[in-house]
Amino acid sequence: MVVRKLIIFFLISTILQFSQGGEPVFEKILSIKIQVEMDDNHGEFMDLKSGYYPYTKGEFSGVAEGVLLPQGGARNLYSDSYLEGKRLIEDEIIMVLLTDSGEKIYCEALGLILRDTDTDSNDFMHTSWRFRTASPNLAWLNTTVGIAKTRFFNEGSEYRAEHNIYRIVP
Repeated sequence: MVVRKLIIFFLISTILQFSQGGEPVFEKILSIKIQVEMDDNHGEFMDLKSGYYPYTKGEFSGVAEGVLLPQGGARNLYSDSYLEGKRLIEDEIIMVLLTDSGEKIYCEALGLILRDTDTDSNDFMHTSWRFRTASPNLAWLNTTVGIAKTRFFNEGSEYRAEHNIYRIVP
């Protein structure tokens, strides 16, 4: 339900942006590389498979630099149906970033992963992001909605994925 509301919000925002006579302009604000503890033992929720993957390490760069604190993680809810060999996964992310200057940024994201069931690889992961911080220098993040495209790394890599987060420039 929340994911649907976010999708509708972004569709309306995009339509309004286009109706004002211009293409949206995106500015990259953060790149967050993450590693998670993988667990293949899924739980059941409303007859759907679910999983929780805690963060074990990470780093970020962009408007600030620092590390991902080992708290928070990603909760996935796997669809019970397949569409042409694809499975839809709802993803909910909670993480805390610690900047090199000692400030914290709380992050929440909701999104979707489309997984190819034949190759067990991800076709895409798109998420919408919200931030909270007490940092005076980064206070503008508190009113920013980010949009991310995620890149997945190969098995055995130091990191599992990288979230590249953008904002629409006003």
